[in-house]
Amino acid sequence: MRDFVDRPLAYARIPARRPEAAARFAAEIFGLEPADATANALRADARRQALAFMPEPSTPAIGVEVSDEAVLARIVERLRAAGHPCQQMSRQACAQRGVRDGVTAREPSGTEIELIVRAELSARRFYPTRDSGVSGLSAAGLRSRVIARDLLFWTDCIGAEISDRVGDIAYLRLDATHHRIALYPSEKSGLLYLGVGVRTHDDLMRNAYFLQERQVRIVHGPGAETASGRVFVRFLSPEGQMFALDFDAGGHEAGRPARQFALDRYALCGWGSPCRDIPELAAA
Repeated sequence: MRDFVDRPLAYARIPARRPEAAARFAAEIFGLEPADATANALRADARRQALAFMPEPSTPAIGVEVSDEAVLARIVERLRAAGHPCQQMSRQACAQRGVRDGVTAREPSGTEIELIVRAELSARRFYPTRDSGVSGLSAAGLRSRVIARDLLFWTDCIGAEISDRVGDIAYLRLDATHHRIALYPSEKSGLLYLGVGVRTHDDLMRNAYFLQERQVRIVHGPGAETASGRVFVRFLSPEGQMFALDFDAGGHEAGRPARQFALDRYALCGWGSPCRDIPELAAA
């Protein structure tokens, strides 16, 4: 039995100084559909919620969906045995997120990981606000103060597998996709970026030009991750939060041992796109 569903990143909850403005930006730029205006929540696929903005101060949270309650119980047991406290989510919290049950843990560098089961689907078809080709959340990049420590949390407790490394950057697999979580060495902690997938390479390039037309600040790309082959463009919201649009062509080899790439510009982007403004994405 698999521990994770096919699309394990269920949702993200991101702090914002102005949650309503942040939700409007996400709706316009990604084409996401408002799910609940009062909660500044948005849809990106058939599920009830993919992205929500919370008033500051709060901690960013990533919802990871596991297969069933038995899997959730096993992960909680491993977390507690390793000294990571877990807290049962209240009925109200589950209802806000559109899930049936879940627990909250905090990975060592500070991001809250909400392990949930049975993310609810909406009876209404997802209807984007523009033709962006969005297909749902793709991956999250997390800052890590101590890579070795955080890897133990993800591999030994959560059950992720290391797909590849670039320098000390680690890409973590939760399903058949190359990675859903990427850990970046950093002097800070928390969410580095949130990725939203699109259906085709053409969708990715159309969105890149759309960002340029709207004068959105692009900080990396268009480019292609060397390890995963995922084509991306990364940009900043008006509040400075980094997001990514990306297209994953698939073709990942099941069971292949993790590779080690040297940390340089072409290992981070096979097309050679530099990123000088974000230390975690800059080559040594």
